[in-house]
Amino acid sequence: MKKLCFLLVAGLLTLTAHAQWVLRSASPNSGITDLNVLNPDTIFASSSGSMGVLKSVDGGFTWDTLTFGSITALKVHFPDQQHGFVAGFASFATGPSCFKTSDCGLTWQPMSDTIGPGAQFYKVHFVNKDTGFISNMGVLSRTTDGGATFTRQELATEYNYITNIHFIDRQTGFVSLVQYGDASNLDRIFKTTDCGLTWTEVYNESSGPQVVFVYEGISQMHFTNELNGWAITTGSPGKILKTTNGGNSWTELTGHSFTGYGMTDIYFLNQQEGYIVYEQSIYKTINGGQSWTKQMTSPPDLLVLEIEMLNNQLGYASGHGLFRTTNGGSPTSLPARTAASGGFRFYPNPSKGLLYIQNEQQKAMQHVALYDLSGRECKRYEGTVPDVLSLEGMANGVYIIMIQTREGAYADKIQLTR
Repeated sequence: MKKLCFLLVAGLLTLTAHAQWVLRSASPNSGITDLNVLNPDTIFASSSGSMGVLKSVDGGFTWDTLTFGSITALKVHFPDQQHGFVAGFASFATGPSCFKTSDCGLTWQPMSDTIGPGAQFYKVHFVNKDTGFISNMGVLSRTTDGGATFTRQELATEYNYITNIHFIDRQTGFVSLVQYGDASNLDRIFKTTDCGLTWTEVYNESSGPQVVFVYEGISQMHFTNELNGWAITTGSPGKILKTTNGGNSWTELTGHSFTGYGMTDIYFLNQQEGYIVYEQSIYKTINGGQSWTKQMTSPPDLLVLEIEMLNNQLGYASGHGLFRTTNGGSPTSLPARTAASGGFRFYPNPSKGLLYIQNEQQKAMQHVALYDLSGRECKRYEGTVPDVLSLEGMANGVYIIMIQTREGAYADKIQLTR
């Protein structure tokens, strides 16, 4: 038994902390947005300080900038590996304001929907190479012939601004908008089941309007299947909306702390595992949003705005650079500070199901989490942490226990044997 404990402690001292969202490249300008990850190597995005669209063919290590004359503030969307569409801001009436590619960005052709000088296309979303939508303030333009012709629709008669376009298949999609008032803004969601021919309102924020100077409304939406979806509002207070019936109705997810002006993206892998970007950091849930764990980036404190996962392990996040994870963002090593150095001891170890925490220095514990050796969070205690932890429901094996305090994080290895 003494030999086992010695080996665990010795191994612990050799481990160093490192984040699992690792910077691939710094932003070439002021920030990377509109992240489109086609595969592990090919990525398209735009930059708020760039005249064009960013393209990488080496997983985000290096970038080329594709320019489109005087068009700036470009939005980009790729519905498949070859076909992509961009639209943006026209400073002067000098030509087309939106373009398309059928060879993964090697060449681009103009589309027919144009806007006047000083106007801007705000959102672009295509279902396939032929059918797609572009918004200009509260006007929604629809094409079914790859941009050769467009028809325009207005979903609301009141003064509004389209905040998001999202389709879950070729026929079913959603448009969210903010209806502006004298001192408040109301979020609304419209749904189509015939690829945009007709729209039905499925959400109307009839109470509790947002009263802010700058409000982007429902800025992101993500579905894991035809029934289950999530949406977030970028405003104050922030809101997470959830649907379990294909978007026919939406309810607000409560109990979270993302209430400030700072939610910028949401991405769920399934009904339980998901990510939110809030106040420039990435948070993950493994219980459908009941609790969230902040994930680490390296270097820390760089702005993060968007996230896109290719599977439950490989993903990218963008902001003041491009970050990449290969294990879902979970830590695979322990902090440099051992539990003993912080005055924390755990017994019995090995444990048969109950684990006692000895807090010799009486540090205030913010939360305690247990991870398996793959980095998956298995159990978490928030707020008032009990002196005795129940390991019920966990399989026999070795786990990492991590205690977060105001002074930092402390960790150790424990073993569960029944």
